[in-house]
Amino acid sequence: MNDVAPGQVYKTVSGHLYHAGKICLVMVGLPGRGKTNHAVALTRYLRWLGIRAQAFHLANYRRAILSPDEEVSVDYFKRANPSQDHSALRQKVLDACLDDIWAFYRDGGQVVIYDASNPRQEDRARISGLCKEHGVEALFIESLVTNEALLARNINEVPLTSPEYSRMSRNEAMRHFLRILDVRISEYEPLTEKELLYIKIINDGERCVVNNGPLGYLLNRVLLFLLNSRRQQGSFFFARAGTTGVPNEPLRSDNDLSEEGKEYARTLARTLMNYTSSRHFDQLAREVGKTSFARYTDTRSSLMPSRSGSGLSTPALSQPETPTYAPLIVWTSTRSKTIQTSKPFVDAGIPTSHDPLLNQLNAGEAGKYSRAEFKEKTLEAQKDPYHHRYASGESYQDVAIRLEPVIMELERVQGDLLIIAHESVLRVLFGYLMNSSTEDIPSLQFPASEIVEIVAHGHRKSCNRIPIPGASADGGVKITPHQPIKSIV
Repeated sequence: MNDVAPGQVYKTVSGHLYHAGKICLVMVGLPGRGKTNHAVALTRYLRWLGIRAQAFHLANYRRAILSPDEEVSVDYFKRANPSQDHSALRQKVLDACLDDIWAFYRDGGQVVIYDASNPRQEDRARISGLCKEHGVEALFIESLVTNEALLARNINEVPLTSPEYSRMSRNEAMRHFLRILDVRISEYEPLTEKELLYIKIINDGERCVVNNGPLGYLLNRVLLFLLNSRRQQGSFFFARAGTTGVPNEPLRSDNDLSEEGKEYARTLARTLMNYTSSRHFDQLAREVGKTSFARYTDTRSSLMPSRSGSGLSTPALSQPETPTYAPLIVWTSTRSKTIQTSKPFVDAGIPTSHDPLLNQLNAGEAGKYSRAEFKEKTLEAQKDPYHHRYASGESYQDVAIRLEPVIMELERVQGDLLIIAHESVLRVLFGYLMNSSTEDIPSLQFPASEIVEIVAHGHRKSCNRIPIPGASADGGVKITPHQPIKSIV
């Protein structure tokens, strides 16, 4: 069953799931609105559910056609009175992308995320018509940003993350990008076509407007995800609980921490809080505070939907203040040793919550074995460790399905988040964020002597390992005089 995705519930002969046929999610919006982040996040989520999904980024096709040393002219983005060369290049790029999209559907693909600006009504009419010809349902997703602070963060990531600006200084890249943005704004036509099925996502899910609903089940899952998805501003940290000191304790036992386990908890807290306080996850937003981006926001009346239209979650659209986030929050399971491992964070004033969904994989009858005995007594599980369901217990797949509400909450987190849980849960959550396969997830390593960090770079993620000084593999630290932990709140 290695062709089954981590969060997939069932299979079909056609390969299409959730009673849906072929779907194209067509991104719409000006640069700096988070379209690519939405496209990447949606692809990760849909694949996790087992849907054959692929994002096609039109900009990547342009980069592939142009030579690496060739700078993209601002004139390339002008649609009014374009030069013959630029028109030909745009068509060549578009044709290459569309050819791959239709090939993906022919090969059994179910959902395409077409990541492009699609700034004009004629562009969207063309895509809509092509989708109908190929028997594909099209949902247009327009990203709008009225919050200047949010837009500033988005824009300032471009020089740092776009391959096109890798050889430019930050200032040169920013000037070039803003010239392109000026051109795009002057020619942009908002998504208002009543005949199209579309969603408007405003300020990363602050408000949503649906046209031509109701949506089918799968598209409703897409909408729910978009309403919860936020651009990651901090890091995700994963850590194990401290040791109980009980030799050969059964997996299902729920003993209190030993003194060495409590010292481990204090060292874990001190290590992580020193690490997070040494950097500033919102540095980009503060850097751009010197520059106003108000004129680039989507506050023009022609762009914003009417209040009388069909809307979901409709707070006032006046400019909100710059959002503030807790420097760190902590989630744990409801098992005693994870709760006790989080106590130093609680004492330091760090917001901490305990969720039974984060409890370890239920090994059922095998839960009576110790960790060492477990491997010897469950050899059958090693044939397919992800899908093997223990008698009267769970499989890793069951854990993945159980954790879907947690995954939605992960997408909403805006600051640093530490999760203290059993290795089985950490494996599944890490696997979701880093697109791990069902073959890899059961063997991912989270030694108690390290904190594992996932950090975002635009829409890309990387992994770091942070040593916990003096920590043993089982989550103990020898007791020594220690300094009190200072609050970072």
